[in-house]
Amino acid sequence: MPELHELTAAEMARQIRAREISAVDVAEALLARTDALESLQAWVYIDRETVLADAEQRQRELDSLPNPGPLHGVPVGVKDIFYTAGIPTNS
Repeated sequence: MPELHELTAAEMARQIRAREISAVDVAEALLARTDALESLQAWVYIDRETVLADAEQRQRELDSLPNPGPLHGVPVGVKDIFYTAGIPTNS
């Protein structure tokens, strides 16, 4: 079985909807993978608390939303060239 960081977004979403994995499992796995590859310095800033809080919220929503979106619970990274309130960017 592949590691969580090796799954496609579509496969991640399918497994989250099927309750085979949780959005929190995915977020934690991707944060751990990011830590393991820190020497690449690919990220300017990672708001870990928000990543995990959002994953917990997405997981709770799976139980209450009648039709969550196709990628509900799959984390995304935002390139630092886009303005995101409260998040430092590389200038």
